[in-house]
Amino acid sequence: MPRVASRALLFVSLALVSLAAGVWLRQLVAPPAEPGPPPVELATFTGPGGVRFEVEHRPNEYTSSSTDDSVGFLRGPDTLGWEDDVLWVNRTEFPSPKAGDVVRWNLDGPLLVNGRPVQPHPLQPREIPAPGIDLRWDTPGGPNPRDTLTVGWARAGRVLVAANADAAVRVWDADRFRVRTTIALKPRQGVPGGFALRAAVSPDGKRVAVADIVGGGVTLWDAETGKEVGPVPGGTGPVNGLAFAADGWLLVAQGGELTARRLDGDRSRSEKLGAVHGGFTMPFALSSDGKTLAANDGKAVTVYRLAVGPDKLTATRSGSPIGPVTDAGCLAVSPDGGLVAVSDGAAKLALYDAATGQVRQRLRWRLTDPSADPKGLPVRALAFAPDGKTLAVGEAKTVRLYDVPSGRERAEVRSQPVRALAYSADGATLAAGLEHAPGVRLWPTADLQAK
Repeated sequence: MPRVASRALLFVSLALVSLAAGVWLRQLVAPPAEPGPPPVELATFTGPGGVRFEVEHRPNEYTSSSTDDSVGFLRGPDTLGWEDDVLWVNRTEFPSPKAGDVVRWNLDGPLLVNGRPVQPHPLQPREIPAPGIDLRWDTPGGPNPRDTLTVGWARAGRVLVAANADAAVRVWDADRFRVRTTIALKPRQGVPGGFALRAAVSPDGKRVAVADIVGGGVTLWDAETGKEVGPVPGGTGPVNGLAFAADGWLLVAQGGELTARRLDGDRSRSEKLGAVHGGFTMPFALSSDGKTLAANDGKAVTVYRLAVGPDKLTATRSGSPIGPVTDAGCLAVSPDGGLVAVSDGAAKLALYDAATGQVRQRLRWRLTDPSADPKGLPVRALAFAPDGKTLAVGEAKTVRLYDVPSGRERAEVRSQPVRALAYSADGATLAAGLEHAPGVRLWPTADLQAK
């Protein structure tokens, strides 16, 4: 072989040996490769109602919990939940799945139902910056002069009545935000502390019924002059609820019994309707037309249909009892008498069919306070709007607004603790009785629409 060719072959051989040695040395001294991500795992669970859930997660980044009617999955900082027929991820709600559906929550990408991406529900809870209008009045003082247990509207006009802890009931001109009449109660002998008043205004706005839960007894007053008409006979024990079924008939919850008392003609006439609890919470609710009544005896809610005449009032039970409930439960009846909203005083809020007593819709209660008891339901008052499309729910920090046809919460507005709620007959104003100052707040309902 020629010398030139031999040298070339030698150089090529040396180059190949050097390259191989370099590769071997780099492998010998190079740092180990970065480990890959931990493998993705899949958790499956069949929840209440036959809905199947599939959740992708990394090891040690997943926990789940469930009850008879809810399920929740925690994956790192994110949450998937399904409760009261509402499906949500973190703060976003989605359309409700049905029995047999498969909900897939992957680590990446949209939420899937039956393998298809699902868009958020068009109705989402939103906070509305509506400060409302606080009613102001002069007060002689007392422990809690602006603590307000009762607010109520006449069916005619814009007459608002509020019962306050300074021993007075005030009749308001709600359009001018001024007191028309003050009904002042006499000081109680030997009873310390403030007053716990219930009040109700007749449909025509001409008369006001007043009772002190502690003092007992019911008195009737002229709404225009503020003068006492006289006592309403019948019953013994504390009075914890009042409402007018008609201009001439007053419903009174006293001593654990609900009665209808005639106000015209023979005022000694009364009709026994049924048992109610004797606790602090208002034990019954009436539809705005006075024809449907829901009464809570501390264990169950009974619905009655009322037939009101000048000389007689009769009550006929409707549907099965609704329960269980406690004496802390709140009630409201829709304007047409078709629905009863019930907070059971423990952990459930729902709409029931008044004719059957069956659940129409469960309403999801969002926990906005991380320190709150997830099993507690701090609902203090309920009220249907006159068109029946909105249910207002008052609690310690907010008023929640639910869309009745869908059962979805659509908005909340910040508030002091709520004791009572009532819509004006024209639907233009929502009034709240508040614990301590400012006492009474009005919201124009136009301001309570989520933008």
